[in-house]
Amino acid sequence: GVSSGVTSLEFHNFLNHKKIQHRFLISDKFSTIYISPGLVTRVHDRNDDLMLGYVGPFLASDKNLFFPLSKCLFQLIKRRQISLPRPILRVKLFTPNVREAIRKGEITELDYDIFQRTTSGDFSFVRCLNLLNDKHFSPIKICQALDSLFDSLEPNGLLLIGQTKGRKTHASLFRKMEFGFSLVAEMNDGSPISPLVLNYR
Repeated sequence: GVSSGVTSLEFHNFLNHKKIQHRFLISDKFSTIYISPGLVTRVHDRNDDLMLGYVGPFLASDKNLFFPLSKCLFQLIKRRQISLPRPILRVKLFTPNVREAIRKGEITELDYDIFQRTTSGDFSFVRCLNLLNDKHFSPIKICQALDSLFDSLEPNGLLLIGQTKGRKTHASLFRKMEFGFSLVAEMNDGSPISPLVLNYR
């Protein structure tokens, strides 16, 4: 799934309303897709991995459990994949309001991969929602992401991790310590991965 950026924009607007001076950055690794149109249409992510396709009007997707033909078409397109010049059609998946805020420079889009340690000690606050889910990632993979988040925070920086279930967000706020994280506060049931974060390092 890809973030629309709506809640990030709401948070940015809240900080502006409270007249809290800030530099706001937004990131989603897969917020841009690349489309190669034609009789066989291919949709790629930024890593050139095939996400889905169409053969004429028929959807080709490996995620479609109810239509075996769709999965077969996906495998066929993937096997016959050719290297495509990029971008053919470059599509941003953020909402129009978020794209406009980025265009105006009110928000900066950051190229950030949570599983790669590429940023060091720049941020006072990092918000990570609906990404680190113990149903999707192993504890080892989550700890790899925590390495990156830990490195991204300045000393005593705050990390908000949460997950939306139904109409509620269950989140935990942590503070970066010298050798790990301490719990500051929890909303509703807290983050399901709180034990992993507290045992980090």
